[in-house]
Amino acid sequence: MPLLACTLVNPKHAMRIMGMLSWLLFLSLLAFGAWPYYQLYRLDKALVENDQRMLYKIVDLDAVRRRHKQVLEQNLERLVGPQDNPVINFVRGGIRALGDSAYESIIDMDWVRDRLLATRREAHEQHFSLLGGFSFAFFETPIRFLARAGELGEDPVHLYLTLQNWRWRVTALYI
Repeated sequence: MPLLACTLVNPKHAMRIMGMLSWLLFLSLLAFGAWPYYQLYRLDKALVENDQRMLYKIVDLDAVRRRHKQVLEQNLERLVGPQDNPVINFVRGGIRALGDSAYESIIDMDWVRDRLLATRREAHEQHFSLLGGFSFAFFETPIRFLARAGELGEDPVHLYLTLQNWRWRVTALYI
């Protein structure tokens, strides 16, 4: 007997199906909400075990580099201003050219790992893991998750995870 015909005949059966679908939706939302926290746990485990392969899966190094470059350019623009001066344009061009090669050589997986381990060591004084050291961790959007170690106003470390191809990955790290 088709489902529609069964629900038309028996309203109790329809209520049971709606109840099961509601529970399924609730459990799905709960799992989605816990997913980035689990990824932070995996990140902590990869840091402790120095699992480079897992770190490369979790950290989107190109996105971290791009974000740091954007921040540098925004700070430069704010510091110098949008002046149309040949000398300032020359300096900006030099910084951008140097910035590309510098980001490739300076911001690598060892740099990310060292920064996260330093954060973990600071958190380890009070907690047993990186995850326990976060003072704030929650969704900014359904596909972007922010975790903050330290209190605002005390130079906290911000770690952004973004959902990429059905995997949560670290896409920005602010220290």
